[in-house]
Amino acid sequence: METLRRFITKNPITNYTGWRIDYFIRSMASLLVPSQRVLDIGAGKQPYRKYFIRHRYIPLDLGVALTYPETMKQEIICDISTTAPELPPVDVIILTQVLEHIRDTDALFANMSKLLIQDGGVWMTFPMISREHQVPYDFVRLTRWGLNYYAKKHGFRVEYIRPMGGFGTMLASFIQNIYLLPFTPHVVSTIKREKAKNFIPLARALWWPVSFFFGILGHLLDLCDKERGCTLGYEAVLRKIGK
Repeated sequence: METLRRFITKNPITNYTGWRIDYFIRSMASLLVPSQRVLDIGAGKQPYRKYFIRHRYIPLDLGVALTYPETMKQEIICDISTTAPELPPVDVIILTQVLEHIRDTDALFANMSKLLIQDGGVWMTFPMISREHQVPYDFVRLTRWGLNYYAKKHGFRVEYIRPMGGFGTMLASFIQNIYLLPFTPHVVSTIKREKAKNFIPLARALWWPVSFFFGILGHLLDLCDKERGCTLGYEAVLRKIGK
């Protein structure tokens, strides 16, 4: 049952972004040496902790957008755009789908540089096209050129930036999330929305065949999109080299 649930909710057809990010972090984690220090900025519900059992995993979050179970309490609560927490330098920083929630991009990169060892790595993903989410903590969307600018400015080398899909998967993603429209604040009041959330799993299940069809179609359309300039987002690896 758990295998079936994971396939339905996180697979490259109906949840391409979620699947792609998970694959990216899992692949990068396999390259680490045991006991290396990993700082997960914007850790949230810590979905990637399981890939760092042999390492010193440090979750950090602002702690305002989500409610966490007791088993997922953050080790560090702070606003990384204003404060670099006092801790020994880390080998790797993870930053998945967090960049858009940071008020001050310059301060973020400056603080990441302070927290990393020399030659330390940053593994990051960030959206380019997406709906507003976790409002009012949704501030910015960067292109690959924007990331290059901030990385160079703060002493990072961009090892690579890769689009997460092209026009096809972007279009498919919008269609796949249509079932969520009746549950948005623009449609129902806050009180009714809390009750309506109970019906989201049912709506997702009913919409799943449509999501699957358009997911396949999106991947086929991506075969014609060589430029990938219209994408859901990017995955990137940075290396601290100093200014």
